[in-house]
Amino acid sequence: MQPFESPKFIEEKVILSLKMTRKGKNLTQGDLAKRMNVSRDTIARLESGRSRVTLGHVISIARILDVSLDKILSEIEINPELLQKQIT
Repeated sequence: MQPFESPKFIEEKVILSLKMTRKGKNLTQGDLAKRMNVSRDTIARLESGRSRVTLGHVISIARILDVSLDKILSEIEINPELLQKQIT
């Protein structure tokens, strides 16, 4: 991670990491929503950036996906061009 990345850019990378991990576990947004006891729309808003992702969300999703926070945060070291394609 670059030391001067904006908080918004870091948040987008975390969102992408969580989304890629969810898909890697073959879970739909609906599956994750049921496990979090929220609506599918809530997950869609988090993944699209329309709602802010809190540390609590990240912890909860990491637990449900059975991955460590370290893995989620280390997975954000991705190609910036790929990130830009995913978030647009």
